Amino acid sequence: MGTDYASFVCEQEKAVQCVKYVGYVQHGLDGLFLVMGFMHGSIGLNKNDYQQSFGDGAVKRDLSSSPDWNLLDQVLRSEGWKFDSMEQINVSNVTVTKRDSDPSLVHRTIARNVAVDDQGNSSDISFNFFDNGDFNLHVAGDSNSLPSGTKKSSNINRRFSGAGFKIAATTRVRSKLTRAHQTKMSYFIAQDWASDTYKMSMSDYVGLVKTDHTANFYFRIIPEIKGFGLNYESVNVCGQLGQFL
Repeated sequence: MGTDYASFVCEQEKAVQCVKYVGYVQHGLDGLFLVMGFMHGSIGLNKNDYQQSFGDGAVKRDLSSSPDWNLLDQVLRSEGWKFDSMEQINVSNVTVTKRDSDPSLVHRTIARNVAVDDQGNSSDISFNFFDNGDFNLHVAGDSNSLPSGTKKSSNINRRFSGAGFKIAATTRVRSKLTRAHQTKMSYFIAQDWASDTYKMSMSDYVGLVKTDHTANFYFRIIPEIKGFGLNYESVNVCGQLGQFL
């Protein structure tokens, strides 16, 4: 998508050619693979639990069997993620401005100070889960701290005040890729994103990960130049993506 917001964020954060942000984006995408596997494994989806449509709107899967969110810490650490702590947010206290058509936020978890490369760079990464099965990840970058977004926070601290990125994603099935392939896929997508940021004067980067004709997930990498809140971001900014399978 047009405009050059993505490169603007990198330049504002002194990340030449977005090289430093490759690690941030790679970790975000890798986190999607891990979280989606965690979610599907916990919920135990079968063919009647999800729709093949990736459209917005109605709830698309049964979330009545909620996963144990405390286990997400173990899942990430077991796959080599290094971070200081995992903060579980009580979403009943979260302040969210939403449109009537938007799904509701059902869970928010923040991994604090995630090491994203071997150069000492780190970032808070938040995992936001919505009742239509979609995910939004927030990547603060450069050791910035993401707010909890609760009513107990001051108004100014309910939003992240710096520049960063969101990653919106949707899935209905567990990825068939091995963990080695998932890690490589996350890296190559992040590299391509950084390259296209400057080649294409790009804002949003939209794509999908698939095996054969089965989508693992659709994703959208969104630059935020003046901070961001907890509002829902849809993957389908360019229309329904199912037609591309």
